[in-house]
Amino acid sequence: MTSAPGLATVLTLAWLPALFACWYWDDAWLALGSGKPTSLAEIWTRDLWGDGSTPFYRPVLLASLWLDGLTGSPVLAHLQSVLWHVGAAVLLYLLVRRRADAPTALLAAGLWGLHPVQSEAVTWVSARSDPLCAFWAFAALLLLERPGGTWIAALAALLAGCSKEQGLLLPLVYVAWRIAWGDRPLRSGLLAVCTGSGLAWGLRHLAPLYDGPPDAYSLALFQDRWLVGPTTLLSWLVVPWPLTGTASLFAPRPGPWPGALVALLGLVALIRTRPRSAALVALGLFLLVPGVAAMRASVQIGERLLYFPLAFLAVAAAIVLARRPVVALPLFAALLLVLELRLADWTTTERLEARALSVADDPFTWHWVGVLRGARGELKGSFEAHLRAVRGDPPMLWSCAEPVRLLVEVGSKDKARELADSLSGRCRGRASFEDAAAAAR
Repeated sequence: MTSAPGLATVLTLAWLPALFACWYWDDAWLALGSGKPTSLAEIWTRDLWGDGSTPFYRPVLLASLWLDGLTGSPVLAHLQSVLWHVGAAVLLYLLVRRRADAPTALLAAGLWGLHPVQSEAVTWVSARSDPLCAFWAFAALLLLERPGGTWIAALAALLAGCSKEQGLLLPLVYVAWRIAWGDRPLRSGLLAVCTGSGLAWGLRHLAPLYDGPPDAYSLALFQDRWLVGPTTLLSWLVVPWPLTGTASLFAPRPGPWPGALVALLGLVALIRTRPRSAALVALGLFLLVPGVAAMRASVQIGERLLYFPLAFLAVAAAIVLARRPVVALPLFAALLLVLELRLADWTTTERLEARALSVADDPFTWHWVGVLRGARGELKGSFEAHLRAVRGDPPMLWSCAEPVRLLVEVGSKDKARELADSLSGRCRGRASFEDAAAAAR
């Protein structure tokens, strides 16, 4: 299986369980609900949610969600995500194959395509922006390796930048990629990716996006616990289990240092074995920076933040592992086993909740569980989850208004007022009875 078709077949089979995953978080809302794009023309002039409340400009993702909305099928939606991921892995294989032998290219694409940390980006439909961004970024880099592909690469760079914000860094990726293989960046290539990324920047600035500061509460939490984010992401490189969609800055400080330390030592070993890998390792770590910065607003540590950066770390690892096939085979077996175990958790939101609570029983997880239970119409369960989030240490202030609003909705206004009063000190004004009553109307 040292060919692109063979790689595509194996990866597709490995990811088949993802087809039976549930609609998760805001999937149904963006694909089928009031947040869905109404036309392909609209996607270029709105933010992700369509109300100007987010800084995310992702028209390519919205176009793919528009297709999901035409069918209304979660299986077809997940199939689309799997195909984008497999396609991106094949492009990575072809890209590395231009520079190295087939075993090295296969190892790089296999490590990247099968790593369990990719499960969130592939199985969560709303996170399809990551496979889309990687697909078009790899396409641009591959086109620049071939004669006559320069200006088609500019189009691919534009689509990468309109898939996710990391795609806007493609000029830097191109430079680092060339340097890693001992080549100077071509002026024509750099001009092409700068043109595509520049157009994406221009379209982004024409759209009505939120450009205000992060919520003061989440910003303060980030400033106090910022090191939890990078240590968690690094630890997932070597210990990708158990994974949870609710990893957050609420995790105990200083974070999973043992795994992060092992990952860092492994990256240093890669560089010492092949010094030119330093550019690939540096690029992978640099591409983590935007994701860590995004935690200032979200406080969540998403597995998907590793999706694109992991490609370049996988290439660096593959160059070394290609000389040691005795290590590569058991490694792939372990990755495949953990991936299948992880995909099984995505079949229902109830299973995801149970897994998340078994890994991270903290205020952020209870807030997340409260939102999911509310979406399923489980008002009592949602009330209890949000209340536990508020009473955690530190309290999850985003949950403050929900228990009060839910009591108002079921007609218990006196209890709602009493609860709002009892939470006032902990919630810093976010559990107002008047606001909750207005929201419940």
